[in-house]
Amino acid sequence: MKLTLFFFLIVFASCNKVEYKGETVHNVVGKIYYAGQIAADGCEWIVEIESARYHPEDLSEEFLENDLDVVLSYREITSK
Repeated sequence: MKLTLFFFLIVFASCNKVEYKGETVHNVVGKIYYAGQIAADGCEWIVEIESARYHPEDLSEEFLENDLDVVLSYREITSK
């Protein structure tokens, strides 16, 4: 019994805690671009926000439109 309790204490103590850095939701305007096929050294779809470019891993079909203006909402999180 003591060994089981000790095991659970170790497991829970080793987990990373993710906390919201405030409750402020940030809204930014971005643009979605088609950058060419991956096979031809392209990146397929790119989201550009304030001159920084990001490669989305899972972009819904409704957003697969070149030069599409979008508004993105996010909250910053930190790991402790």
